[in-house]
Order: sequence, then C-alpha cells, then structure tokens
Amino acid sequence: MVSEGKLATIIVPALNGGENLVRLVESALKQTYAPLEILVVDGGSTDGSVEALSRLRPEPKHLRVLQESAFGSLRGPANARNLGVINSKGRYLFFFDVDFELTDAELVYRAREALDKHPWVGVRVIPRIDTWLEFHTSIDDYRRDLRCNVHTYCGFRRDIFERLMFDATLGLGEDGDLRRRAEQNLSLQPIHIDASCERHFVHTIGQWRRQAFWYGRTHVR
Repeated sequence: MVSEGKLATIIVPALNGGENLVRLVESALKQTYAPLEILVVDGGSTDGSVEALSRLRPEPKHLRVLQESAFGSLRGPANARNLGVINSKGRYLFFFDVDFELTDAELVYRAREALDKHPWVGVRVIPRIDTWLEFHTSIDDYRRDLRCNVHTYCGFRRDIFERLMFDATLGLGEDGDLRRRAEQNLSLQPIHIDASCERHFVHTIGQWRRQAFWYGRTHVR
C-alpha cells in the first residue's frame, strides 16, 4: 500500500448500482480537492452500470474500476472495501456506497483538513425521502445528539488500515464492527465535521431486496 503525499482516494463498493453509481462518480469528479483518485470495486454487476462509467465525457483519468473476482473468490461489500484500501494510493481514504451523492463540492477538501488533525471523520447526510420506505431506511443513520443523519464511516487516514481492516467474513454490520475494534484496540472514535452529502435511499421493495442481498452476502464463490 503506497501513499502519495496528499492524494485522497474515494472507494466505492458497487453491485448493480444502476444510475446511482454514475451519479455518485459524476459528483465525485466535481470535488474541488486535488489530487484525487476514484476507485470503484465492482462485485459482478450485470446491469450495465459499470460499463456506463466508460462513457463518461470527458474521460476521467483518475477513475479506476476493479473487479472483485480478479482478487480471489470472496465476495461482499466488506471485502470490496478492503480491496479498495489495498489497491488505493491515497493518504486519505473515503468510503461511499453507490446511493450517496457528493452534492457538497468541498466535502473532501474539508474532510482532508480535519484528517490532518484527527484520523477519522464523519459527515452530515441529507436524506432524499419521497416514500415511506425511504423514511424508514433513513432512520438507522439518524443521530439524536447531532440532530441529523450522519455518514460516520466517511474519511480515514490511511494508517488506521495498517492496523485494522473491515471484517470480510461479516455480511452485515462490518461498519459497526470496525468502529468497535477501533475504539477497543486503538482508542479511536470519529468526529463529525461541518460538511454534508446526500443519500438516495431505496424507494421500492425490489431495490431494498437487491440491496439486502448485496449487504447480506459474504461468501466464497
């Protein structure tokens, strides 16, 4: 894992992300921070979303797409995140699932400044809620003490992952598990900064089931 100065890497685990994946990558390309690389780790998408990235114009030279299958038989979002860490070059690592949109063009810039002082930062989330299902799926991200939705696992300094990685054996809860081990083993807790992004929560039962399959599966093929 080679770090390059002030380079920041956005890591995106993806599986059949549809228009969400393209929207996230397009918003990431509008970030004002540089140098920046975007690393999509695809778990075997069949919906054409990954191919759609190759049609972005102008062609983004700092976007890379990795296939999870090229690195072994393990599958799952935690494994995809770990592969992103291993294959990234950034000193600062950011994690966004495909349903996020980086509507704040200064997010990475502000988070990078905070990461120079603290190794782990979270940001506010503005949920896109149009249906009852979106409302209920957004509840898990709400923090009463902060009075807002949050993305706690947003930005990290790279050195954290020299001591901890996501547990790829977990199909669900790998984020919380990482936090627990960071608190217990490294005495680390995240801080939440004044930056925000939007999240497009699932709005149909079919989308929820497909997402549950992705987040609930961790297995060897």
